[in-house]
Amino acid sequence: MTTRWCLVTGGAGFVGSRLVRALNDAGQDRIVLVDSFTRRPEKLGQVASLRVGDFLDYFEVDRFDVETLDRRLPPLDAIFHVGGWSDVLETDVTKMLRYNFEHSRRWLELGQRRAIPVIYASSSALYGSSRLCRVNDPACERPLNAYGYSKLLLDRWLLTHLEDLASRVVGFRFFNVFGPGEDHKAHNASIPTRFFHFLRDPGRIDLFEDDIRRDYVFVDDVARVLLHAWQSDQPSGVYNLGSGSAITHREIAETVVRVVEDAGLPMDRQPIRPVPMPSALRNRFQFYTRAEGVLPWVSDITSEPLEKMVRYWTARVQVDGWNGQPSTRQEIVATSRT
Repeated sequence: MTTRWCLVTGGAGFVGSRLVRALNDAGQDRIVLVDSFTRRPEKLGQVASLRVGDFLDYFEVDRFDVETLDRRLPPLDAIFHVGGWSDVLETDVTKMLRYNFEHSRRWLELGQRRAIPVIYASSSALYGSSRLCRVNDPACERPLNAYGYSKLLLDRWLLTHLEDLASRVVGFRFFNVFGPGEDHKAHNASIPTRFFHFLRDPGRIDLFEDDIRRDYVFVDDVARVLLHAWQSDQPSGVYNLGSGSAITHREIAETVVRVVEDAGLPMDRQPIRPVPMPSALRNRFQFYTRAEGVLPWVSDITSEPLEKMVRYWTARVQVDGWNGQPSTRQEIVATSRT
């Protein structure tokens, strides 16, 4: 590593904190962490275990133009832009576009000004109702919410400017990311994590009756991909970041039940209860995702997602159990919405 710096937006969040750890493990400690703790102060707990050397409030960036950002920041080797407004239920389109398009474009423009690479997070949410998840195919891009549209617009901005770039810009469409560090995300946490939480309290998974199949990728694999994309000079463009396989929610539910059962932790006598999907949700729900055209080196990293879920859950029950207490029954409805 050089004596220059890396910048990570969302660096105290789910993916960002695991990316900072990967950079630290690779010997990179000169990191500018860009994040905000206003909405989720519990993320502060991540910072003590991360080796970073500078901080910039995520929302303060809105007050800066690219020239001001350039003056504020140290010499950089790379920008990793994985922060954003990730609430898929957000209905304020103006807010979503401000943070996921205008804000994001500022980091891309800073990379061009500095002549350094920018690696950024896009999302499979932009495929929406399509059962085909292919990059560079507008027919597959059918977002169901403002979040998906905001990610699609940034990808299209990049693809429109590819021939004019002075330095690399690489976008990865994250599929369903799961793993340690996402408990603070509440209803935006992944299905593997939410199903684990549901078995702890109220002790069962209320599983939608519909056939739902999605592509899942372990968070540390995502960090490895982003780091490798920078170090290997991956060409500019937009790429899928998934495992290339679709796993049913039923299979995930049954597998986590077996892990919890093997650990001897208490659950409901009927740990999986089929429930109908609310009609209001049906037209806003992504029933199927599977990353197509995944780069071979990415596939080598992201393979076997179900086996990685098992290792993730097993580590959690060994370390946390049910926080030392049996599950407490509460009158809440735990559904597989996400």
